[in-house]
Amino acid sequence: MIKRKWNLLLLLGLSFASVCQAGGDIDALYSRIAQKDVQALNELKALAKDNNAQALAELGFIYEYGVAVPKDTIQAIKYYEQACHVEEPYGCYNARYFYLHGLGVMQDDVLAKELADKTSKADTDTDAQTVTRLIADEIDTAKQAAESDITQRSRFIETLRQYASGGSAMAARITRLGYSKADILHLAELWAQERDPELNFIVGSLYDSGFVEVDDKEARSLQWFRKAAELGQADAQNILGYFYLNGKRGIKRDLQKGVQWYELAAAQGNADALINLGESYYSGTQVPLDYARAFEFFERAAKMGKSRALNYLAWMYTNGQFVDTDCRKAAELFAQGRTSFADDPHFQVTCEKDRQARAEAVAMREKNFAEVNLQS
Repeated sequence: MIKRKWNLLLLLGLSFASVCQAGGDIDALYSRIAQKDVQALNELKALAKDNNAQALAELGFIYEYGVAVPKDTIQAIKYYEQACHVEEPYGCYNARYFYLHGLGVMQDDVLAKELADKTSKADTDTDAQTVTRLIADEIDTAKQAAESDITQRSRFIETLRQYASGGSAMAARITRLGYSKADILHLAELWAQERDPELNFIVGSLYDSGFVEVDDKEARSLQWFRKAAELGQADAQNILGYFYLNGKRGIKRDLQKGVQWYELAAAQGNADALINLGESYYSGTQVPLDYARAFEFFERAAKMGKSRALNYLAWMYTNGQFVDTDCRKAAELFAQGRTSFADDPHFQVTCEKDRQARAEAVAMREKNFAEVNLQS
């Protein structure tokens, strides 16, 4: 009995390893196909002829979106349906989309429901089925919007990303609906190549967050962040500014370039860039100390309700940096920034004592300076 169990576990382990290996092989083939490698496309088609469901679904994706081949909705539907027939749920929900909306085929609500039902077999109860249906409807709506208006593509990708990042169970559910993490990344990369700044940034952030496992995620994320920044995406410009100022991601430290990228992002009203510039001028460790400029950037970010900026302004009013010390104003800003000083009943008393001590110190220095001048 023990031997039989061991043999079964070994078989299951080998099967799982084989699936993982096959998935890795298909992902590798896709990467080559995206680079217009005809041999890779032929290899994927050979796998599909052997009724490999994942290969069939991948071909459906390739023809649906025109990855290194002309878009062909009929071919895409054919491959998706074959994948669904071979091994549910591969391709089932993808094919359902076309029948539901009559795209490339006659609209067929009955067949669309049959395909959807195959996808939901993994749901163990009606509540789970309801959740899957609601998510599917949201994805469906976002996809329709993205296909009719390219400015909605980033919203579609973000919708998929949000669900796929919601834990292993949710990621599995989204995969059943036709969008594995690899699929989401592939689609984002494909659309980003059309010089969409937001999608280039999203691809960079997908790599940066480890959305998919790759060995060189930092290099890849930097590549896409740079593209996005050069296309004018403010978040990416802010990130590049940070990399240059701090010498990150293999970039040689360059203070001038770092500030330039921050300023480009800040000019677009990017709050993080405004705060980063303010911090740089406030600390004086990366650029010359300049309280006036620091105050300017913090004030702009504070108007957007950013707590960090509000707290920096509070300290500047506390310490009399660029502005006269104003303990009441400082307390108000700390309260807006939700810092612990806002609840300290002794803050204003301490602040006033410090202000008075600084004023007395300044007066003493001026007196001593005047006496020295008189003696000379």
